[in-house]
Amino acid sequence: MIRALLRAATRVSRGPCSLAIAVLAFSLLSCGLRGRRSGDEVDRVKIFLIAPDGAVGDCGDDRAVAIEVALPRRQPALEGALAALLGRKDRFDTRSGLLHALYASPLRLRGIERNEKLARLHLDGYLELGDACDAARVRTQLEETALQFRDLDRVDIDIGGRPLADLLAGAASRRQP
Repeated sequence: MIRALLRAATRVSRGPCSLAIAVLAFSLLSCGLRGRRSGDEVDRVKIFLIAPDGAVGDCGDDRAVAIEVALPRRQPALEGALAALLGRKDRFDTRSGLLHALYASPLRLRGIERNEKLARLHLDGYLELGDACDAARVRTQLEETALQFRDLDRVDIDIGGRPLADLLAGAASRRQP
């Protein structure tokens, strides 16, 4: 789509302004590709799963990877993305093979508060972590899924009123020998 727009822009003018037109067209189009706003009504969203580094117990190189999923109905993008992420119950995505660290945690979205570029996510349920790397993976999946939207740059998450960071720190300390 970008190439087609650039070709059309350069066909309009073959003179010295053609490059300026192409750059302007690309800039306008890329603004739309930067991401959606969290409140946009959508029927498809991106959620983030984990590409493990491969070494058992060494999760320093794990990375979040976005996959696109269809929603059952149009809804605000942030709510839809979180519902899709929390609703997945398979440990691995069958299409991509990516890991879903939240698969065993029965969580649901209770509400979202927005204050400028901050989103406070209120979840109900509890965390069920599998291995030592899951604490970091859970945080990454939730944060990346929320922060993909261009109108957000910070996210606070609580589960049952307790900050996610506290819950994850407690889980990590229980796993120490």
